[in-house]
Amino acid sequence: MNRKKALLLLSLIQAFLLAMFVALFVNKAIGLTAFAACVVTIGVVFSALIVVAVRKLPPM
Repeated sequence: MNRKKALLLLSLIQAFLLAMFVALFVNKAIGLTAFAACVVTIGVVFSALIVVAVRKLPPM
């Protein structure tokens, strides 16, 4: 897997997870604190994964 495919895959997974939590928040299934915690956790985890992908995988 090259860097481009890895970044696209990570971005798609992150967007799906964020959309899922936004939908749960809008439907009042989770509260504001849980929503904020999930968004921050997803952001930190996927930022770390993107850094690893950029450093370890070949460009093309």
